[in-house]
Amino acid sequence: MKREDEACDRALVAIAQGKKEALDVIYTAYGRMICSAAYQILRSTEDAEDVLQDVLIRVGENAFRYTPHSNPRAWVMSIAKNITLDLL
Repeated sequence: MKREDEACDRALVAIAQGKKEALDVIYTAYGRMICSAAYQILRSTEDAEDVLQDVLIRVGENAFRYTPHSNPRAWVMSIAKNITLDLL
């Protein structure tokens, strides 16, 4: 697991424990990737930024569902994919 993913793994555990400030770690590590992936599908910068905001909200609400020491990038990006497709 990459160092960035290890930090996100720890952040997701912290978020699940109520430490919402750890969302900043997710934003810093994956924000650009989320926007880029959403833009590839939606072809709208505004919509891609909305997806990013919605992803961070959903991560904050559902971090307790994350399985620690698995794949935080895949978990977050699956949320991003679902939100993007819902918006489409």
